[in-house]
Amino acid sequence: MTPHAFNVASVAVAAACAAVAWWASVARPRRESRKAGALDVAGGALAAALVAVAAAVAVPGVGPFGAIRFLWLAGMVSAPLVAAACVVLAARKRIAMTRTAVVFASLGVATGLLGAWAVFVEPFRLQVERAEWTVPAVRAAGEPIRIGILADLQTDDACGAHESAAADALMAERPDLILVPGDLIQAPPDEYDRAAPRVRGVLSRLDAPGGVFFVHGDVDDDEDRVRALLQGTRLRAVTDEVVRTVVRGRPVTIGGVSLMIRAWPARCRASSIVDELESAPGGDDLRILLSHAPDAVFALRAGSRIDLVVAGHTHGGQVVLPFFGPPMTLSRVPRAVAAGGLHRVDTGRGAHWIHVSRGVGLERMEAPRIRLFCPPEVTVLTVR
Repeated sequence: MTPHAFNVASVAVAAACAAVAWWASVARPRRESRKAGALDVAGGALAAALVAVAAAVAVPGVGPFGAIRFLWLAGMVSAPLVAAACVVLAARKRIAMTRTAVVFASLGVATGLLGAWAVFVEPFRLQVERAEWTVPAVRAAGEPIRIGILADLQTDDACGAHESAAADALMAERPDLILVPGDLIQAPPDEYDRAAPRVRGVLSRLDAPGGVFFVHGDVDDDEDRVRALLQGTRLRAVTDEVVRTVVRGRPVTIGGVSLMIRAWPARCRASSIVDELESAPGGDDLRILLSHAPDAVFALRAGSRIDLVVAGHTHGGQVVLPFFGPPMTLSRVPRAVAAGGLHRVDTGRGAHWIHVSRGVGLERMEAPRIRLFCPPEVTVLTVR
């Protein structure tokens, strides 16, 4: 399904969900000559959700993210709009509703306001996260170094104001080393070409004494386009490669791995890079495994010589439920780890340090462009 066709389908689904919610919440009770009750309002929301599910199954070419968008439209747009209409009409005595039904409808309006926040506010509420981490004593000699992490720009915006703000915020922290764990532009080919010059301008702002290192993510699958995108910037692609640098007098070894690392323990070039990083001679260098997918942590040996895994990919879940965390992370790491930050993970082959970034951007194409209780971030990790 083309993006235009999917957008048309989304509008049609939203309208159908609103119509069904209105029928269940208002039209049916009026037809039965009774006040609308709380069950009618709740039933309207449920009916809208069922229409969204049915549409996701029935419309050809709709993937999992498309189904999520349909459900989002039902729960955060169509049903809340109907709820708002119910509250207004009940206040004007145009429809008859019980007090409990008005309360339920008001909660629906609040849900819609939360949905508006998730679309129009939170995706742009950029934060600079800071964390500190101490390496083993044998490798702790020398000055602390500041590692900047900028993950998942994942944009299709030809203006790029949000992405520019992210790059500027990171550079204002004066990092000694910058790591970029993939996912730069997610767009159809024509939109990619429109966004590329602006994104290249954003990336060209990234500079650090120890270097700027990048690995490919899920949306960086067109090698030629990515190569052209990085031209004129200081980003060095290290996918399936081991590189060495010196930061404030401290030797740092970085191994970058491709997405094939998710197939571990199957043998591939990415797993060979992990082996090379594990077995390289030397005992005083800081060793970092740079991966788009956090699942790379499972490839580390017991007593690993790799000090830290740096990853992105999860976007922190984009939606985080209080007291639960992100319902969906698309990673095998624990939910709390996928939600972002610095963690020590027990993989069954020992405990290993990993930092997962919530990222700057959003899942795009068919997915709803939302963040809720999960603001975008750039990170400065101070290593002592």
